Amino acid sequence: MRSLHLAVWPIRPLSNTVLTNLTSLMQQLSAAYLQYASQNGKPLVISSTLPAGVTAPNGYTSFKDIFTAVIGSSLVQQGFGVDLIDDAYPYNLQPVSADANTIQLTARHFR
Repeated sequence: MRSLHLAVWPIRPLSNTVLTNLTSLMQQLSAAYLQYASQNGKPLVISSTLPAGVTAPNGYTSFKDIFTAVIGSSLVQQGFGVDLIDDAYPYNLQPVSADANTIQLTARHFR
């Protein structure tokens, strides 16, 4: 059976083990935020950072720190980092969804 590798040219391929470790550490950080959020009445969202004073069981406080520790700063500087994760934002900067079909209602709509 062949192993899946994510090629990061020209450095080296990232093995399944490295990618599994990366995702596991990010899941632990996300779980730490969700626990904090549920105990403090904050929104339950996927967060790439933790508030000051909150640390994941693995000791990390951000996805960026995890990427740097697991795959190295040179790959992070080349663009293989937290920006590749869809919908993961710092705990205090969550996006607001916009509905293109929403219209502005005014008092004249309710006469």
